[in-house]
Amino acid sequence: MAALVALIMVSTAFVGFFASAGDYDPQVWTDKDEYCQGETVYIYGEGFAHWVDVSIELSHSDFGTKLFTEQPDYYGKFICDDYIAEWVTHDESVKVTVTQVLEDEVLVATTEFWDPAAYAEGWTLWPQP
Repeated sequence: MAALVALIMVSTAFVGFFASAGDYDPQVWTDKDEYCQGETVYIYGEGFAHWVDVSIELSHSDFGTKLFTEQPDYYGKFICDDYIAEWVTHDESVKVTVTQVLEDEVLVATTEFWDPAAYAEGWTLWPQP
């Protein structure tokens, strides 16, 4: 029985050894660079610690900050489809910041995409040469 307990303790420490700070390479991206109004934005991530929630923050001057949470799978990957593209008036990209807080470090990955911008078109009745 003592040998079994020792084996369990050793194997647990062995697994913890491989899940060290240098093992992660967090990355995040979207399926497109620009979206139409009402279109689902798919945010993909990989290289995170598995089964530890990630916080997904979308920021833009028109709508401020929107927060979403996902849990990476066993392979450290996730897909977030909670955001629907909306009209914005400022011509700037939406910043995406994904953060995962671990016991000994914080993993961060960033990307950006474009929501449809509202713009004004004008016509003139002046004769054109």
